[in-house]
Amino acid sequence: MSRIWYLLKVQLLQFFGINKAIHEKNPKQKRKWIAILIGMIIGIVYLFFVSFTYSNILASVFEKVDKMELLLTLMMAVSSFTTLVLTMYKANGILFGFKDYDLLMALPMKTSLVVASRVLLLYIMNGAISIMIMVPACVVYAMKVVPDITFYMLFIITLFFIPLVPIIVATCIGSVIMMISARFKYANLLNLVITFTLLVLLIGGLMNSGTGIGDITNISVGGVEKVYDIYPLTKMYSEVIRQNNFLYFISFIGISIVSFLLYTTIIGVKFKSINNNLMTKRRNGRFQMTKQTQSSPFIALYRKELKRYFTTSIYVLNTGIGIVFYTVLSFGFLFIGTDKITEMIKIFQVSTDMNKLLPLVVSIFIVMTCTTMSSISLEGKNLWILQSSPIPVPIICFSKITVNLTITIPAIFVNNILILLVFQMSFIESILLFVLPISYALYIAFMGIIVNLRFPNFDWINEVTVVKQSVSALIAMIAGLISVIIPFAIIMAVTNINQTMFMVCCCLVLLTLCMFMYGYMKKKGELVFKNS
Repeated sequence: MSRIWYLLKVQLLQFFGINKAIHEKNPKQKRKWIAILIGMIIGIVYLFFVSFTYSNILASVFEKVDKMELLLTLMMAVSSFTTLVLTMYKANGILFGFKDYDLLMALPMKTSLVVASRVLLLYIMNGAISIMIMVPACVVYAMKVVPDITFYMLFIITLFFIPLVPIIVATCIGSVIMMISARFKYANLLNLVITFTLLVLLIGGLMNSGTGIGDITNISVGGVEKVYDIYPLTKMYSEVIRQNNFLYFISFIGISIVSFLLYTTIIGVKFKSINNNLMTKRRNGRFQMTKQTQSSPFIALYRKELKRYFTTSIYVLNTGIGIVFYTVLSFGFLFIGTDKITEMIKIFQVSTDMNKLLPLVVSIFIVMTCTTMSSISLEGKNLWILQSSPIPVPIICFSKITVNLTITIPAIFVNNILILLVFQMSFIESILLFVLPISYALYIAFMGIIVNLRFPNFDWINEVTVVKQSVSALIAMIAGLISVIIPFAIIMAVTNINQTMFMVCCCLVLLTLCMFMYGYMKKKGELVFKNS
């Protein structure tokens, strides 16, 4: 047990550079890490606040029809779905195919101990997600219902078992995808195509099954039953919460534990063979010298960045998920129609014209797509090549920014054209539908590169650490979401505001911030980059 804890502790200390912060001797760097810690705490509090707000909105709907028990059931389903989606592409890199596999296998300890430490790491990460979703929902539920002490006991115990089954399903799906794609020449591309296809089918299936927002908020019995049919454990959880049913409580815990133990046993037996299959490289054929091309430093760096982006699966999946949701939503509007959308808006008592809010709604997905927040850190030990090259730092940074814009700008034009086919918008509204998201695309691209310049991480072993768990990724994500939420809140709070002029002002503010960030990148970026 002590060896498992030791391995787990080492892996946890790698996250966010905790180990480096603990052993830092430089007072200036020490203050920097303290500031980062404060920022992380603020970020976690912010995520809890967002979850609480979302739960409160849903609770106000459920309260009207005396169905408050569905709040926790729904949030349990949301937590499970979130765990499923995130783990599906996160397990490969944490449980399978991780870069320090050979190092760990060379240690004088049993394979089962290594497997246990990796599984526990995956569980802790997903357990944190469940806590962020379920605890605020429980607070809202307690404020509305005032349950007895038995409820709190059952809630706390079941909270630790919610992620288990989604982890099993997600890692199985992710491993199968990786093993299938590993047999082909363009393994990463095939992996991305299969994963994104499954995500789109999963989201589309949920929307088509009647479990969308409109159905849930109407509290139709058929809609809730479909949620139970899709994931039967939600039915058990609902009975535990609603009636303090100990039979369902034992069944819920028992199924989760037995499934997880069976899963870890199988993984322990097949761990080496699965990793060997995933990490075996396919022979791509004979090398043939072809015609060599010459291009400018910027174009050469841009091609290099674009190639690395699409050959790093976790990088694409983490930063491209916003564009996927954006595209699914745009196509969904074509099938849902304006009448259904208007009905859904009325349920949540949103008085603002949807046409006015659409630019901000689109921008939410754009700020979720930030490739620059980890683009410098991903250079890793090869950073010295760029540092010693005679290429100005602004050109290096612009090549990374251009990759970000290559992902977001085409998506804005294609998806917004689909949106315009559904919504009858004025000329000014149509222009803002394009201009505001483009402004956010520039803002988040510059923000990501500045944050990564300030908080790089080159001592990583796994890309997951840089792409999902680095300080720069956290700061960029929070900065992006806050930049959209603040205008959203102002529009919702101030009833007599001129929304068109307000959107124009938002564009000007974002572009001004981009100019300041460009100036910083040009003046101090080179110093920061060379000293990294």
